[in-house]
Amino acid sequence: MHPYGSCFHWLRRRGFSSGASVLRGWRPIPARSIATYTYDGITLLSLDATRSDETTYAVAYLYDEDGRPYAGVYASSEMTTPVTFLIATTDRGDVVALTNTAGAVFARYTYDPYGAVLSQDTNAVTGI
Repeated sequence: MHPYGSCFHWLRRRGFSSGASVLRGWRPIPARSIATYTYDGITLLSLDATRSDETTYAVAYLYDEDGRPYAGVYASSEMTTPVTFLIATTDRGDVVALTNTAGAVFARYTYDPYGAVLSQDTNAVTGI
């Protein structure tokens, strides 16, 4: 077992190599990438991935005292300094926006009453 909890590996969009059955809100990484998801119970702590061109990247998530994500730190082998981004959520925990530390939105999401994604609007962001 991983020192921080369970690890799930996503291999070429085929499925998890460990025994997870349902993960709400996950998104597969690009084809020909390998990723390791690190969890503490059902809380996603981090994602570490390698693309087919050997570029590596990682995202670590930060949570408040209520267990809601409020920020993430993105690092890549193509960057010299990690980038922090903020996560805005609803009372139910749905992610509705991602912003840089200055508050500029680079991704928005809307959901139906059952939590299915209705729309997502993302802007190309250098480093994220």
